[in-house]
Parts: sequence; C-alpha cells; structure tokens
Amino acid sequence: VETALAGRVDGPEEPVAVRTAETAGLHLPWAKVVVIDLETDTRHSIGAGDDEVSVPAGRYLLRVTTPVRLFARVDGPVTVRVDDGTVIEFGEPTPVSVGFEPSVDTPDTTVTVPRTVEGVARAVSTFGVGAELTGPDRSWPSVRHRPPLIEFGGETDVPGEVAAAADETGVRLRLPRDLQTVLASGSLAYYLGATVTVESGATPRLDLDGTTVSLGVDGLVSVHDDVPTPTGPVAFASRASRLLERSFLADCLVRGVGPHADPVAAAERLPEANLDPDRLYDTPLATRVDRYLAAPLGPIVDDFPEWHLSVSVAPEYRAVDVLSRTVHTLPALLPPRGTRLTDEAAARGGGARTDGGNQRGGVSPPTGSTGGPDLTDRVTTDEPSEPDGRVAARHDCGTIHGWCAPGQPLTAFDAVPAGFRNRDRFVDDDDSPLSVLAVTGATDHEELPRVVDQYERRRERLGLSVETLTEPSVADLARAFERGVDLLHFVGHRESGGLVCADGVFSPTTLRESNARTFFLNACGSHPDGVELVRRGSVAGTVTCRDVLDEMATGVGVTFARLLAHGFSVAGATQVARRRTLVDADYLAVGDATHVVSQSDDMCPARYEIERLDGDEITVVARNFSPNLAGTQFHHHRIDADGVPQFTGRRRRSTIPTAEFGSFLANNDGPFFYDGGVYWSEGLREELPV
Repeated sequence: VETALAGRVDGPEEPVAVRTAETAGLHLPWAKVVVIDLETDTRHSIGAGDDEVSVPAGRYLLRVTTPVRLFARVDGPVTVRVDDGTVIEFGEPTPVSVGFEPSVDTPDTTVTVPRTVEGVARAVSTFGVGAELTGPDRSWPSVRHRPPLIEFGGETDVPGEVAAAADETGVRLRLPRDLQTVLASGSLAYYLGATVTVESGATPRLDLDGTTVSLGVDGLVSVHDDVPTPTGPVAFASRASRLLERSFLADCLVRGVGPHADPVAAAERLPEANLDPDRLYDTPLATRVDRYLAAPLGPIVDDFPEWHLSVSVAPEYRAVDVLSRTVHTLPALLPPRGTRLTDEAAARGGGARTDGGNQRGGVSPPTGSTGGPDLTDRVTTDEPSEPDGRVAARHDCGTIHGWCAPGQPLTAFDAVPAGFRNRDRFVDDDDSPLSVLAVTGATDHEELPRVVDQYERRRERLGLSVETLTEPSVADLARAFERGVDLLHFVGHRESGGLVCADGVFSPTTLRESNARTFFLNACGSHPDGVELVRRGSVAGTVTCRDVLDEMATGVGVTFARLLAHGFSVAGATQVARRRTLVDADYLAVGDATHVVSQSDDMCPARYEIERLDGDEITVVARNFSPNLAGTQFHHHRIDADGVPQFTGRRRRSTIPTAEFGSFLANNDGPFFYDGGVYWSEGLREELPV
C-alpha cells in the first residue's frame, strides 16, 4: 500500500500502522468506499445509499472513509456492499496490505516572534503552511494540518522549512494595530493562507491579488441568516468569521467536481449562485474567494450546516499558543462577551440550552427566545467576569463554544490553555487498548455499576480495558491519576479542598502530573479540581459547578459515559448529558473539550430529534457532528437514502413509516431528543408506539 500511495494526492504518502494479511474480506462500519483501478485510474464508489458495486480482477487501491481513513492494496476482483455496515469481499482469501492515514500530527517546527502585536501578526502569517493545498480540496480536514508552534523571543525566527512551505496565495489581511483584532483573524488567515500586516488606525481590509475588499461592506453577509453586523470591537471578528464561513463552504461545494469527492447535495444548486464549479476548481485561491464574495448564495443556504465551533479569546499574548493548536479546525475566533451573573442568576442557569436539541415537546424555541430563565437580577456587561466569577458567555455562531478568557462560563466549555498543549503528551502513546477506570468514593452509590455497563457494552467494538476502583485512599486516587488512563470516571463527593476518599480528601494540587487523558468528576462543585487536573497534564474533562442531586447526577454520569464511548467529544457529550439536569449550568467541560476519546461507528456520531408523531409516520431530524471534522461529508444509511452525500453537521429531516421505525431504532442507537428528554434506542422504543 505504501508504493500505491506514493506520489498520490488522494492519500498520505506515508501511511501508518501498515499491516499485510490474507483475508477473504473486510467488515467495517458504514463507510464511503472508492475502488481505484491502478492501471487506468478509473474509480468506482459506493456510499451508504448504494447497494453494491463489483469490479473484475485487477490491481486496485481501496480508499475507505471511516473515522480514520484507511487504504487497502489488493489484486483480484472486489465487491463492496452495504449490509449492517460496509462489507468488502475478495471472493477468496487474498493478500491485502492495509495502511491508515495519520489522524494526529504534531508540528516539529517553531516560529519565534517578538511579544508585540506586529510579532503576533507575523506568527499568524505562518499559519497557512498547515494546509497542504490551495485548491478547493483544502477544505478536507485530512489536508488541514496544524501550523508551526509559536514562541516569543527577542527577534523573529522563521525556520527555512516553514518559509519554503508557504504558498503565495495572493491574499493579504491589513489590520489595525490591535491584539484582539489580530487574534480574531487566526482561522481566516490559516484557511486563506493570508499574510497579515498591522498599522495603527487602519481599517480592516482584505486584498485578493489586486482586489481590495473592506470587511465592512454590505455585501459580506452571513450565508445563513440576516445576522446584524455589530459595531465596535467585535465587528471585525464577526466579519472575519462570516468570510471564513462563506469561503470554506463554497470550497466544499466546488470540490465535488474533482477526483476526491462526490458532490454534496447542495452542489447541484451552484448555478443559482452564478458559480461554475468546473471553472472554479482550478482557479487560484485569491480569485476563487473573490468570486465567492460576489456570489448570491441565498438560494442554497438551507443546505449548509450550522458552523461547528467558536472560541471566545481574550486579548492576551498567551492565546497565540492556543490558536496555533486549534486554527486547523477552523473555529470562529471571537472577543469574549458575556453577562456577569449574581450567584442566584448563576444557580438558575444563565440562559439557553446550547446542545442543538429541542426543548420540551420536540419544538425549537422561537427566534429570540432564550429557552432559559429570565435573568432579571443579572449584571449586564460586554466585559468578561472576574477570574472566579460566573459568566453567561455570548456566542453568535457555533454548535460548540469555548471560552478562553477570565471567568467560569455557563454556556461554553472552559478552554483552559494547558489542555491544548497537553494533547501532544499523548500523541506517541503505544498501541495499547483504550483504558477506562471507574472510581467510586461511596459503596452505596448506584452510578458506578451503570457507568461500567456503558463502557462494557463497547469493550469488544473498541478494544476497551475497563477497571474499577472502590473507596480508594488518597494515595490510591493519586496513583490512579498519575499512572495513566484514557478516561478516569469518578463518582462520589467533594469537600472543601478536594475529592472525598476513604481516609481523607484528595487534592489535584498534590500531583506531580496528571496522566489521566480525560476525566469525569461527578462530585458536587468539582470545577476547581478539574481545572487543576488540566493544568497538571490532562487534556479535558467534565466537572460540576455546584451541588447536584444524586439521582440527577447518576443520570448525567451514565449518559455521559455512553456518549463518550460512542465517539462524542468531551464538549459534545457534556452538552447532551446535561439535558438530564434541571439547569444546564450544573455541568461544565474544561480544557480542550473538542477532544474525542473513542471513535464513532460512523464518520461522526449522530444525534436525532423526534420532531413529529403523525399516526402512521414519524418525522426524524438527524445530525452527524464533530467539532474536529468540519469539511467532511456523510451518508446516513436511512436518512440520506438517495445516496447523495451531505455536509457533516447539517440537519436532515426524514419521515419514516411507524411500522419501520423499530428497525430504524435497531440500527441507530441515539441519542434521541424527544419530549424534552434524552433517550437511547431501547428507552425510546418503550416511549413510542412502535
């Protein structure tokens, strides 16, 4: 497989974990499979909406899009069919070489710049080297790598290999000399490969190889809504995120005419926006973006997904390190804006649910509704809260929201900067199975066996190692965090100073380092402990912000366990699981909460909303989503039965006969939002007439 991939642009030149074996076939989760004839470069593809494709004996490279892309080299006939997943058959035992695309890359270069706004602008100008291509295929996450790391020093030092890798895209961002503005340009500069310069008092503008675009022009509108253009310090961030959204999603449409993807459903409507994908596919980046800005995208916006991720970033120099580790995922980067809350307001939740699910009755709240309590006693401000205060973070876009600023957010994950650095500590882990340690500090607690059951259900599928620790001593719990585990799920109590153990109270401040990659601390008021664990080495985790009822905590803990085992990110699992509480603010993800512990059976884990029950039919809205996989496309084997790929993250509606819904539940585990609750397939079967 290494030889077949060498020099190709549709796969890694150096696949990892290459294995060769003799087998009659492969059985995979639902996947997109492309069979490439190495003699003629003819391609045959099958997705979840197709039944079967067969090719005669020949020399083939198979490209299989699963959560981790794999490539197989085989000589002989090949049949690919859909049957409880994707089945690839070779007719008889045949030698097959299989390699995988690296799913995590760690930069081995560092750019040094002065600790000035000009220095940050120079650093952001190097971000574009992380994207391999300049054509529309740069929208694939597999070619969007992390840019160089950034450190501050006395003089600018850009390594030669970084300078040599930079493509001249003809795109320049000219910005005012303001740190907040330069930070907000990070994702846009990355995706457009832009050179960023600053000048005191300058009006932000974009230069596209000779064409100048003021970022405040009326024509630069959101592809989704009539979002009012803000004024003041947040104006540039809003316009930059909208420009990124437009350029990126248009590239996702245009790339369908190339050799690496089938067109997504919305691509057929490109002519309505006066865009010709055949001509645009080979058009230089700057000219292509110029065409996108002039295009009336209104006719096709309903087919676009909600933006996947936003992060509110305080104007601090340390934020540059966070940006260098996140811009390849294309978050909207926003100034921190929020509402400082009194203790009483914080206890009532601080605002709306943010999980993308419906409120009670399966109907989304009307436009302008908060879906939460009326905070008449709040302290309103557009400034972040005090370092230890509660803040209802404001975010104008994004399914998942991070808060990298002072204050404890209620409606976003607490993006402790150390979590983003700590991901690199675990990249070189060996091939040992994923490990889960479930810990309880109370023998009469009902949650532990139910939590263990959720992980045990996925043991064989994921190769999980599941262990338990009951009533540990302080020393036992310290060793558990220090020895290393992929997920430590703690069930118990907290007192002032730490987590309650059999012989005292454990404080993470006593650890030399935390080698628990992720954690769930289901103990009242565990936020300080979670932040300290991230500062001492963990990537991310979920904590409680105040006292929670045992019964409610058990429901959240069990749901979180199942979500995490099904491939949800820490933030996504927290977002859904806390619907089991009366107040969203009870639970909070900390660290780099976009982190995913295990892989989904699908490309991205799905969530479903039961929108309507109508006698013989049930209307379901499905969404497959991951904050790290913007730009992928997906078939759902039942929702997208026509076989046409959809944007990952887009909500799709399907009406299923009630008589067939039992079969749908058997093949789709959930979670399901219905009547204000969260269900899995077996629980929903008991609630619905199927």
